[in-house]
Amino acid sequence: MHTAALNGLAEALKMLLAEGANKDAAANDGFTPMIIAAQKGHAEVLKMLLAAGANKDAAYNDGATPILMAAAKGQAEVLKMLLAAGANKDAARNDGTTPMYVAAQNAQRS
Repeated sequence: MHTAALNGLAEALKMLLAEGANKDAAANDGFTPMIIAAQKGHAEVLKMLLAAGANKDAAYNDGATPILMAAAKGQAEVLKMLLAAGANKDAARNDGTTPMYVAAQNAQRS
């Protein structure tokens, strides 16, 4: 699942989901396929994970959620999808950093 999410391999993800793969499996560092797809901007993969009921608010070990990772990486399409799906827009990292904060940081750099 993680490799499919990382590389945007929607067909592979579709097959894995059909075979019952764990859509919320977390690596030792807490990364889930949803977090990876959000960070990489793989909208089709993210859409499939959302449709399969993957946890849109699962957090990496530092507290970062898919919506925060999308905001941090400037993934606007994915960010819109997560907001539309009801992801927690106020979920903060362990250090208090919010999606709005990282989005504002990125805007300031542009």
